[in-house]
Amino acid sequence: MLEGSLEAKRAELLALDGVGEETADSILLYGAGLPIFVVDAYTRRICERLGFNAGEKYAEVQSFFMERLPRGVNIYQGLHALIVEVSKRHCKKEPACDGCHLAPKCARARRGKGHSAKVNI
Repeated sequence: MLEGSLEAKRAELLALDGVGEETADSILLYGAGLPIFVVDAYTRRICERLGFNAGEKYAEVQSFFMERLPRGVNIYQGLHALIVEVSKRHCKKEPACDGCHLAPKCARARRGKGHSAKVNI
C-alpha cells in the first residue's frame, strides 16, 4: 500500500471508503511525512476573514498555499499548526479577536466583531 508518487499515494487513500481529501492529506503530511498542504475548516475560515481569494473548492485552497509557500513538510506542518492554534484561540465561529496578532489584517476584527466590550484605559 502507498507505493509510488505522492499523487498515486493520495489517489490510493481517496479510493478507500470514508477517506476524503482532508483525511488523505493529513495521513500523507503527518503520517508519511510527505509535502502536501492540509486544508480544513480552520484554514478556510482564516482565509475568508483575512480576505484571501483562495477559492471555494478544497483543491483551490490547497493550491493557493502550495503555490505561495516553499515546498516542505516542516513548512506545511508548521503553518497548519499555527492556523489551528489561532483558530482555537481567536478565530472561532464566534471570534475572540482581542490579543490576536492577525486582527489588524482581519476584516471581521476591523468591523468590531469578536472584540470584548471591555475597554482598557
